[in-house]
Amino acid sequence: MAPLETHELTSLAPVNGNGLYENHDARISKVSIHASDDEGSDDGREGESASAALLGGHARSSSGIPDPPVEARQVIKGIISETAPTLFLTVLGMMFTGALLQRVTHWKPMRAVDELFILIPMLNNLKGNLELVLSARLATASHIGVLDRRSSRRALIAGSLSLLQVQALCVSALAATVSFLLGLALPDTAVAGGSTGEKVAGDGKGTRRWHIGKVVRELVKQAPHKAPKIKDPGTQSGWREFIVILATAMSSACLSGLILGSFMCSIVVLCRKFKLNPDNIAPPIASCLGDLVTLTLTALTSTLFFYTSGRPQDPLAPSPPQNTTSTFLLTRDTPPAPGHFPFLPFLSTVGLFVLIPFVFQLCRHLTFSRPLIRDGWSPLVVAMAIESGTGLVLDWYVGRYRGFGMLAVVMTSLPGSVGAVFVSRLSTELHQSESNLHSKSPDGGSPKLVSFTLFAVGFPVLLSYLLFVWGAGWLPLPVGFVGLFVGIFGVTVIVALALAYYLTHLFWRYGFDPDAYCLPVHSAIVDLIGQLFLVACYELANLLGNDVKIRTT
Repeated sequence: MAPLETHELTSLAPVNGNGLYENHDARISKVSIHASDDEGSDDGREGESASAALLGGHARSSSGIPDPPVEARQVIKGIISETAPTLFLTVLGMMFTGALLQRVTHWKPMRAVDELFILIPMLNNLKGNLELVLSARLATASHIGVLDRRSSRRALIAGSLSLLQVQALCVSALAATVSFLLGLALPDTAVAGGSTGEKVAGDGKGTRRWHIGKVVRELVKQAPHKAPKIKDPGTQSGWREFIVILATAMSSACLSGLILGSFMCSIVVLCRKFKLNPDNIAPPIASCLGDLVTLTLTALTSTLFFYTSGRPQDPLAPSPPQNTTSTFLLTRDTPPAPGHFPFLPFLSTVGLFVLIPFVFQLCRHLTFSRPLIRDGWSPLVVAMAIESGTGLVLDWYVGRYRGFGMLAVVMTSLPGSVGAVFVSRLSTELHQSESNLHSKSPDGGSPKLVSFTLFAVGFPVLLSYLLFVWGAGWLPLPVGFVGLFVGIFGVTVIVALALAYYLTHLFWRYGFDPDAYCLPVHSAIVDLIGQLFLVACYELANLLGNDVKIRTT
């Protein structure tokens, strides 16, 4: 076996229950660079100890000889070559996510169980955060060489996936409960029957003249009132609807964790194999695929549990068919067959709750997940609380503006992905600076240069998205509105990058690892700010004479 190199890794460990931390030195052994490609070694004790130190603390380190200074041109080229293709690929996922969000708006489960609309952004953000944290931890392991050894790599991935399941099941149950309570607390102004495209103004007025100086004040004044959505006559949220929401959230989170967790592990391992920086590649993929896969699973599971919940199925009032609703779903908007089992959502929920202690015990027996069982929950809960506000914004305005659901996806996902890349790179720079191995980011770029490059990379991706949806006829919006949207998108990206910089250093200053704590909070805040900016964009475009609102009849 090749000789081992020993490095000092400064990690942070809790010393009491009030959240204070102290520094202590944990010595880790790492295979030297000459043995980094030794895949056949079975001696994983060194890699295991390194990973245990990695997962058990709040700091990470990179080892090896510091890279020589890199010219600004090479830094820009490296960021563009790794980040731009990833963002372009995520645009495809955004297109499908936006189209799917517009389509599921007309599905009967979404119209009958209004709380599902509040659940969607909360659950999407939850799963995206879990995959972001997972990719950041695996990128950390990649930087210190743990993924180079087969034995430690397998144990690390197994522990990470088991921890992912525990977090997904627990927090999804909490998200379902919060969304249900929010749905009950908000006033309901839904109109029974009619077309799903018909909306009635909450104040009884058909039109309202806006002034530029009153845009923000009017938005705040309208915020407490939900935009009326067409619901089936006689629908009322009760214990059956709560079971449907709970089963939908936990089932989609569990399945999404299995699919996305395995995929993100493969992505980071491949980045290490081909000598790519996972900080530039993994966050956008985790954010995009997290939304698409979770939304798809949420729509499918909610439909399944809605029709098998034993809930009375009232026939829909006659209405013209919508071209955004599939023929299959139109034919399924009928009472279920008498032989359908009514307690499938209940049994699924009970089974998933029973699964939690078994997965929890598995995490306790795995070396790599044991230190993290009690760590990392607070940022997920905070992000979920912030994301509940995003769900309310989506619930209020998704039926008021044309193409809101499709543009909301790109307005939140793209700035969030760019900001996540910046957070991951800043966190790597801070950890490496602490260990006195590097004074700059991994490829030598300063934060200002990296932020400018990431800001510029986002615009070609946005324009390609807008051109595609406009050419496909999915987004028939005025040219003036599109120009205004691009400008507000730039403001959103600037806010996301600035927020990433200050939040990362704030968490680092108080002794929290930005990989685990900053990414969830940053993602939730950018989602909320992005949707609020999008609402302001629609209202400002309406002031300027652009027809962007859905007409009422």
